[in-house]
Amino acid sequence: ARAFDEIAARVLAASVTEPARIVRAFAARLT
Repeated sequence: ARAFDEIAARVLAASVTEPARIVRAFAARLT
């Protein structure tokens, strides 16, 4: 169960950080 929690936390963190990175790259391309 702990391994599943670690994977879930990692996936959740990726789902939060990846869109921010994409938006930041897109904004940098517009400027």
